[in-house]
Amino acid sequence: MNFQRIEKTDLRDSYDGACVSLWFNGCDIRCKGCHNQSLWDKEYFVENDQVVKDLFSVFLEREYTSLSILGGEPLTPDNRNDCLYIVKSFAKKYPDKKIRLWTGRTLEQILITGDPVLGEILSYCYEIITGPFVEELKDKKLRLRGSSNQVIYRNVDGHLVDVSKEVDKLF
Repeated sequence: MNFQRIEKTDLRDSYDGACVSLWFNGCDIRCKGCHNQSLWDKEYFVENDQVVKDLFSVFLEREYTSLSILGGEPLTPDNRNDCLYIVKSFAKKYPDKKIRLWTGRTLEQILITGDPVLGEILSYCYEIITGPFVEELKDKKLRLRGSSNQVIYRNVDGHLVDVSKEVDKLF
């Protein structure tokens, strides 16, 4: 898997407690002004099983509320199968923990592909934050997003519902 790091006790990428963030390498979107440009190229390759083992060991250290999956771009074609392996393994081991995923793709771009792997990834996510970062729409007041075009969708009974305004009101 194109894996960069696991970050413990991340409070930036959650609003309901400390989370663990898993960062993918590789991005085919490359947004102007991206704060993760160092993750665009595929630098580090680690076996899926090792990443899952490391991730599970981090969750044994303390009570984390969720897993955040970021990048780079976790849904780039090179990362999709690895991302599915991670979310599926995590959801099986920790069914009461939330999974949040950030992607530079819009929900429409994801759905139009018809890729069953993408659909399965989404089914495991509590929330998915979608859309490219647009520097001209940057807004530091937004929670979990860098620019106002990005949308937070929550999986409610298998349906993705825009909760961006609801999340912003929490702060």
